[in-house]
Parts: sequence; C-alpha cells; structure tokens
Amino acid sequence: MTDTLVLIGFMGAGKTTVGNILADISNRPMIDLDEQFAYEMGLSPKKFMEQKGETDFRRAETEVLKSNLNYSGIISTGGGVVESNINRQLIKKSGSQVVFLKTNLANILNRLSNDSIRPLLQSMSVIDLQNCWNRRAKFYQELANVTIETTNKSPIKIANEIVEFEKNHNELLPLRSKIDSLDRQIFDLISQRFDVVHRIADIKEHNNISVVQSGRMNRMRSELKKDFQKDINLSDELIEEVMSVLFNNSIQKENMQIKKAD
Repeated sequence: MTDTLVLIGFMGAGKTTVGNILADISNRPMIDLDEQFAYEMGLSPKKFMEQKGETDFRRAETEVLKSNLNYSGIISTGGGVVESNINRQLIKKSGSQVVFLKTNLANILNRLSNDSIRPLLQSMSVIDLQNCWNRRAKFYQELANVTIETTNKSPIKIANEIVEFEKNHNELLPLRSKIDSLDRQIFDLISQRFDVVHRIADIKEHNNISVVQSGRMNRMRSELKKDFQKDINLSDELIEEVMSVLFNNSIQKENMQIKKAD
C-alpha cells in the first residue's frame, strides 16, 4: 500500500474541495489532476478537448495519471478518468487508497447547472448525463476501497469521514455514511415541505379557509398506508407517528403565520 489517496467520483461530486480540506486536516499535500493536466500539457482539459478531441484528451489524461500515481499525498481526479480501462488498471495496480465520493444525480444537476468549465458537459442532454452517471458509477464502485456518501453533507464532514476510515478501516463506516446522507436528505425534504406549508397558509388566510382539515389528513394517512403496505420497513404505526408530527407542526406553523398576518 502506498501513501497515495485517490479521490474519484462524478463531476461536481466535490473531489477538489474535499481534497483540499482533507489535505489541511491531515497535513498532507494534495494535487488536482485537472490542474496538473494543464501544467503538463500546456492547455486546460477544456481547451485541450476543444482543440484536439476526446480521444487525444483521454490519451493525454492517461499520461498525466501515470506520471502522478506515485504521488505521496492526496490526488483529486477528473470525473471521467475511469472511462479508460487503462486508467482503471493503473489505479488498481498502484496500490493507492481509493475513495469514491458518491452523490445522487439530482445533486449533480444542481451543482452543474451553471458550469461552463467541464468540456463534456456542454454537449450533454440530461439523458446523456444520466447514462454517463450510470456507466461511471459501476467503475467508481469497482475501484473504491470505500464509498463515502456526500449528498447534503458539508465538505468538512466528508473529509472527516475519510480520515475516520483511514484510521479505523471500519467496514460499518460506508453504511453509516449513507445513513447520515439519507438523514440530511430527509430533513431537507421536511424543510421543503414546510416551505409549501407557508404558501398554503397564505392561500387559506386569503380565502378564509380553515387551517385544520381533519378529513384531508385522515385520507392522506389512509393513502400512505395503502401505498406502502408491502414495504416491510414501514408499519402503519410508523406512518401514523411520522404524519402526526408533520401535520401537527404544519398546523402550528400555519396558525402562527396567519396570526402574524392579522
């Protein structure tokens, strides 16, 4: 095993940001292969691909990867480095610690919505991006010593999870990382739900509609129980408990909002 830690993941996964933070907290040097590419080839990846095409770009990318895999520190790779079988074999044979920063496609789309730097992104439709994401995900997973879920997490938390894995190599860490990410996604959705509640309160106040609508709430509970009746993880009791918390908080927020409007 070398002293090299390689960060892989789709474009927009945060490899460079996390890599810089990881370098700071673990007191190690870090290189970004896109920056190294520009240094060695005299052109940025974007300019190189525009002028010479993807085939030549991938060939040059392999040269840059090969010349830097003995780097004693952290390497942030380009999202497409795994497209080449040669590159995948180089990473495998290097003995480097490989960390897959995994995020969902919705997060990727959000982060890349205004991106003008990544060359392939400019010519991709959403379907192309989905297919690319699916294809590369298998390669990332194949190469990784550990997968760190990044959706809705701060870069510092992600970096600390990597440090924890390096220290303990706890096989539970990837699963705990996924739970942490899911928890954050759940609370993000709850926050979005309450944004809608605020809009509903405005309409109810404007149209003099009652805040509490017991019939609708009961119907929603029944529909959810029916929709999830085959899911062994979601009992009727759990659905009742979660919806009671959501409904009660929604009513409270609507009442407070309407009261303030008065």
